[in-house]
Amino acid sequence: MKILRVLFVFVFISIVLYQTGFSKDLMSRTHDFGITAGLWFSGDISVARFGVWREKDAGLLLRVFYDEYIVEKLAVGAYINFSPVSSPALDQGATMFEIGGSFKPRFPLGGGKAILKPGLNIGYRMFSSSADILDKIDALGLNVSVEVQFATDAGIVPFAEVGFLSQPAGGNPISDITFAPIVYLGGGIAF
Repeated sequence: MKILRVLFVFVFISIVLYQTGFSKDLMSRTHDFGITAGLWFSGDISVARFGVWREKDAGLLLRVFYDEYIVEKLAVGAYINFSPVSSPALDQGATMFEIGGSFKPRFPLGGGKAILKPGLNIGYRMFSSSADILDKIDALGLNVSVEVQFATDAGIVPFAEVGFLSQPAGGNPISDITFAPIVYLGGGIAF
């Protein structure tokens, strides 16, 4: 419930900032440094050695990113994802940490009052845990994100974000650990 309250606060702030006025032009920005807080929904994780699927609980996802616009409508960037991961099937949870690169085109909406930024994010993902099955996992993170940034008169740009995290390859010495896309929803600010 606490995560949902955080998301509602971000949405509320985004709406208030959106209503306060618009900046000159979001398309003139040369870079974005952003922070996202979101809810990473529950989903199934495959543990190949045991031939089982384990359900991951919904939980907090924190993202930090930097996007540099190499041309007006395309950014190349870097990101970090962090999430505590828990499962009803296991007593111990895990911590997910990911670092990677991104490609994000941007498209103006509503006469420049908002920007749509779909993104492809590819990263190196690590899990650590006191449970052997979830410890020392090295994996490929293949993710998609879609941001909608809102213009304001302030120096900050609020945005809403939806996307998914997937893990097509990865594991530890015990087993391969993979999962199909698991959706997340969040909001944040960019500077």
